[in-house]
Order: sequence, then structure tokens, then C-alpha cells
Amino acid sequence: MRWVILSIGLIICASTGCGGPQTPPMRMGTLPYPSPFYTTADPEDLGGHRYGGLSFNEAGRGLIYSERGGFIDLAHIRIIADWTWFYYQRLHDAIENETQQVTLPMNKGSRLDVMFHYPDDWGQLACDEQAELTHKLALRISKELAWILGAWHEIATWFGYSRFVIGSEAASAFTHDDTFSHLVALRAVGRAINDDERSYNEAMTIAIEHEMEYWQAVSPEQTQAAVEEVRGRWWERGGVKRRYLVLSLNGEPQRPWLIPDEPGEPGRLGESYMVPRLDAIDEGRYCGFYTVQIRPFILEASQIRRAAGIESGPVKPFEHFPDIMEAIRKELIERYGPDADQP
Repeated sequence: MRWVILSIGLIICASTGCGGPQTPPMRMGTLPYPSPFYTTADPEDLGGHRYGGLSFNEAGRGLIYSERGGFIDLAHIRIIADWTWFYYQRLHDAIENETQQVTLPMNKGSRLDVMFHYPDDWGQLACDEQAELTHKLALRISKELAWILGAWHEIATWFGYSRFVIGSEAASAFTHDDTFSHLVALRAVGRAINDDERSYNEAMTIAIEHEMEYWQAVSPEQTQAAVEEVRGRWWERGGVKRRYLVLSLNGEPQRPWLIPDEPGEPGRLGESYMVPRLDAIDEGRYCGFYTVQIRPFILEASQIRRAAGIESGPVKPFEHFPDIMEAIRKELIERYGPDADQP
């Protein structure tokens, strides 16, 4: 959940005006409860989005509560959106050139192998039709890959991954502000990529503002009050008690956790929202257009494979993530009780 530290190289690039990294920069997230890594953000003052470097104008991090979407981590929105943009550009080029396979970087030093399966009549499509499909497919697949990247981060940190040599980020995995923030990011970046009149940064700035309005984001003071409202139920001093474990890779809807209507009551589930999928393109004809697998290069890979029921080889998100999540859910419930994955 936490991209906690910014590299010296990025700071140098930002200060000297160099072009920035190819992959999106790291950003500092926030925990959803008071701690050294906790801060709130003002939805009325988020500044201009910046891909590829630091910007003193951009509010890059902070927790925001919204009436429709629950708690939202601003850094997670920016991270997932930027990875989607990164993937879109490379996927668009690959599909346009009818590439059969492409290997892409992801967080945690791991790799994504993406294999394309073109229909038999792909080469017979009219140029304008193929160009339109290339854009639609690249955008949908890039969203799915960014969603997988976000899920992989949560999974890796649950099993003990840390950017630091000593310590673990497990306490921050699958907190109630994470996964739904990724859905907000996909909504925003889809609008930005389809904006032909503005640069990516300009379009993302406007798209994030639109999302804040749509989800009915509240002031920092109201966010702080919402955090206190779920003290003792969702979190307590020293850590999070409940985790949001719905990944929605296989069609399950996302439903954000909302604070209780009355003090002392359980939290509420918000409206259902679907993660973008390929079945929305051409009546599902391109559902099998690609397959993807993760080659993990982290110390926790053996634990993750064990949870997936495999001994070696790549992790296949659509096949293995459900078993991994079931293992996480079992461990969570054993630790915190039968309602630990509920608001």
C-alpha cells in the first residue's frame, strides 16, 4: 500500500529539469489512521498532476473521505493512473505492430509478461477500425494491468514485503482506503487518456477534480472526523483491525466502505462499481485477446506461490489471485475474528 520513500534520482531530476523516469515515480502514501505516515488532503486544493517528477504545485498525498466512495488515498490515485498511462503507451505500440508478447516492468521489481492473441481477421480490418480497436484494447488492458499491479502491491506487503531491508509493510496491506482508490484512478485516467485536447498532466488534473466532485469529497476537517468515527472498529492505536479484500478481477463489484450512520453502528457498503473489463468491447469478442502472468522477483515470492498452490513459476493473476486472497482472508479472520473483512 505504501510507496513510502522518494529516490534521490527523482529529486535530482525534478530540480535539474531532466525528462524524468520511464516508469512512474514513487509516491508517499498515507495510512488511514493517525501515525507518522498519516496526513489528510484538501480536495479543493490538489494542484496540478505531475507525471515523471516532483512538482511543488502538486498535492501528491493525503487521505480524503468522500460521501460516496469512502476513504480515498490521493497517492494511490496518482500512482495507479500513472502506471495505466505508462502501460497504455507501450501496449498501444505493441498492438499496433502486432507484437505477440511484451514484458513490462511493475512495482516490487517484478515483471509482467503479456501475450496477445489476435483474431484471425485482425489483418483484414479496415485501417480506421483497427486503429479504434487498438486504442480501446490498449486502454482496457492497461487499466487491468494497473489494477493487477495495485493488487500485487497489497499481496506482497501482506506477506511481509518492505522497501526497506529491515521491517515490514504488512500492517498497511489492504487497508480500507486502498483498493477503491485504484478504481477511482482508473475512472480518472480513462477520461484523461481520451482527452485529445490536453496533455496527460493537464487532463489528469481536471479528471481528478471531476472525481472529487463525483465522489463528494469532504474537507480535511471532515475527513479527520470520519477517521475518528471508525476508531476502535476499523482501526485502533497501533494498526488496522479490518481489511478490504475484494479484488474484483473476475467480475465481483467494488463497494466502498462508508462510515456508520450513527456512532457505534457498523460501517456501510456503498454503491456497486465494476472494474473495467474487455467484455465491454465489441460484445465480448475480445475477452481472450491477451493473457498475463507475473514473474516475481521478491523474497516473499515463495510464500505467495504457496498460497496460490504452486511450487514454482509465474503467478497468473486471474487464476491464482483468488486462492491467494482466500489464504489471506483465512489468516486475517484467525487473527482478528470472523468480521475482519467487513465494515
